[in-house]
Amino acid sequence: MATSRAKRPCVKCDKGAGIIICSGCQESFCHRHFSEHRQELDEKMDRIDQQHDFLHKKLTENNVTHPLYSYINEWENASIKKIQEVAKKARAELEKYLNETKTELRESLGKIKNELASSRESNDYTEMELKEWTDELNKLRQLLEKPSAIDIVEDDQSQPLIRVVQQKMHQEFAAPGTFKELYCKGRHCTNCGKCRDWYYTGTLADWQWIQNVKNWDRGDEKRWYNGDYYKLFQRRDGYKCTGIYLGGGCLCDDNRRV
Repeated sequence: MATSRAKRPCVKCDKGAGIIICSGCQESFCHRHFSEHRQELDEKMDRIDQQHDFLHKKLTENNVTHPLYSYINEWENASIKKIQEVAKKARAELEKYLNETKTELRESLGKIKNELASSRESNDYTEMELKEWTDELNKLRQLLEKPSAIDIVEDDQSQPLIRVVQQKMHQEFAAPGTFKELYCKGRHCTNCGKCRDWYYTGTLADWQWIQNVKNWDRGDEKRWYNGDYYKLFQRRDGYKCTGIYLGGGCLCDDNRRV
């Protein structure tokens, strides 16, 4: 006699006996509901195929637009505008600087021309004057061919791909304690460490001659004292120097004003 065994009911109707177990969801179904279950799975499969085909079409069309494209485009336009503005300003500043340098060179050349004419007329020039004029003309030629005190530097505050062009600026005075205190109590130049409380107001050619003080001979010393060049040195605002200018101060290129 056959033994009666309990069967799992159909998960759908809870009445008919579950004669088929789905290997996916592990549920029991009667024959009718198992067919419906398979139909549901077929419909889900169709929807997945449709999603696949849709994405594949989008990818093939190459119309995928990332939100960052818009940001990059805006950044590009803003960067180009900023570069153009800075470049325009830099060109204007460079032109101004070169024009000022040419004006100073013309003044220096005019002075030398007058000295040459006067000495030629009096016929009292010597080797010393000829050497002096030659040295001054060589310095002026070098300045004309390669102007100093100007450069192109990078601005660390700008974007990584944008470099700001600007005239190189230096801090005039060194921080306290950087150098040993000067005898005159003046403020140190941040570059050479000498007293920078004075600046020169004479011509560029004369300033270059003064800068070469280490190579002076007796003729140069005589020229210094007879020419009263020390009178062309002026104190800066907030000066601390307790003496008068007798030489020995800052001789950096930028320590001259006109």
